[in-house]
Amino acid sequence: MHLVTSLLRSRPSSSMKLRFAILAGALWLHVPAASAQQGAGDGFKGRGAALCIATGELLAGQPGADASIRDGVLAWRQILHVMEATEDRRQAALDSARALSGIDERTGLATPAVQASWSTICAVRDLQVRYIAGYASEERARNNLAEEPGTPLGAEETQRLKVSVACLVAAELFSQPRPSRTLREAFRGASPRHPDAGVLQAIRERSRREIDRAPGSAAGKALAVDYLRYLYDLVSGGRAPQDFVNRTSQLIQDRCQPGAGSHEPGGS
Repeated sequence: MHLVTSLLRSRPSSSMKLRFAILAGALWLHVPAASAQQGAGDGFKGRGAALCIATGELLAGQPGADASIRDGVLAWRQILHVMEATEDRRQAALDSARALSGIDERTGLATPAVQASWSTICAVRDLQVRYIAGYASEERARNNLAEEPGTPLGAEETQRLKVSVACLVAAELFSQPRPSRTLREAFRGASPRHPDAGVLQAIRERSRREIDRAPGSAAGKALAVDYLRYLYDLVSGGRAPQDFVNRTSQLIQDRCQPGAGSHEPGGS
């Protein structure tokens, strides 16, 4: 699991952090009263996540609301859960966001600004994942993203789930139908050699079943997969991905193939 650990320890570049800061500001500025309600010097990085939760809850209660809004709310709850803070601090941010007015008093419906903030920012999966990468606690993103808030997973369950997620995403990496030329060359030079398509398919199917059966939040487990996919894409899309490809191939050989003992909880 050294490969997964090193990936999850990576931090975003300065330009990426700037984009996340713009995102958080956009989330907050969609509700003008929000800025006035923030305490001076409040640097909590989960404010945007809290506002997305409150926004989704508001929209989910509107007539004819799309069911996908509730799914988005569940995802943002998991994201808030991995922000570095006490539980009381995370809850306070959520309570503050819920107190903001987003209802048109004339119609009783959500204001256009609230609807726009949800559809253009909060509902976008890529932005959810990038928010984790930019703002979440490294430790909590590695170990707590998939758990139900308030119901921690045990160390063994967490380890098994992390390995299953890593095996799924690693097998997906080598199963790409149209990799870039640079990545295709790295695949050809992989040491050890990666498994053939049939074995990769079997790993994907088994890992997906294991993830589905694992305890924890369904929304959190899905985010954990997408977050690791994002990190893999980030590294494999670089100019020199050979070392990454080699380590990923080694991971599959050591932890993911049948008989490899991939889910022994003592691995790290």
